[in-house]
Amino acid sequence: MAETVVFYKDGFRYAADVSAGKKILFQGTEKAQVFVSSLDTPLTIWLDGVQVCYDYDGVEGNLVSGMALAGGVVYLLPSEQVILDPLDKQELTIGQHAGNSFVLAGSSCHVLLKRSDQSWMLYRLAGSIYINNLLMEKGEMELALGDELAFEDTFFKFYADEVLVAGPVEASDELARKSVSRYAFYEDYPDYHRSPRIIYRSSEDRVAINAPSNAPSKPSDSLLKLILPPLMMVGITLVIMIF
Repeated sequence: MAETVVFYKDGFRYAADVSAGKKILFQGTEKAQVFVSSLDTPLTIWLDGVQVCYDYDGVEGNLVSGMALAGGVVYLLPSEQVILDPLDKQELTIGQHAGNSFVLAGSSCHVLLKRSDQSWMLYRLAGSIYINNLLMEKGEMELALGDELAFEDTFFKFYADEVLVAGPVEASDELARKSVSRYAFYEDYPDYHRSPRIIYRSSEDRVAINAPSNAPSKPSDSLLKLILPPLMMVGITLVIMIF
């Protein structure tokens, strides 16, 4: 079983998948699996059986979704995503009341999305939401292909003709369920977080470097050897002509 741990702190959203035998370190240090610049004290999270546990500032306990921890709030989000096709719908709504395209019981967030050519215009009507892991400060924005919307223990990923959803969301029957996303990568596709680089390893064989030999000396009489024979021939010719 795998779950996603979501940590909200200082206007940022941090997420990491946690599974059995794997510990996730949240901290503002290079050795952390999740770098949180404003977190000096390490926060470690792991899965023990079916229970997600944490260790922060020497205190261990069971992690409960929505609990305040390390100056932020932590949620548990199922890693599985539901794939939905909005079909020809021109508007989608997210809110806590029945009748919305996506119903989230007890949530304070209310969002309206209007189709705009091959994208969606998002209008934040209530609550705090995060776009691509950053707190949205303005009231509206146009979503690009694959932009992510998240708040609390809920996650959305929007495409022009597809929506990926994770969390306690009840989707409208007017949206078509799909088994495979047309935007999914193949199974072994590398999950790069920066541009991949090819690193060539140097040979481990020993190479002997000998001391350089003496530099060759430049001959000083080379010019004399070059012009002496012609001069001798000229001199012999003159002697023959005179005598």
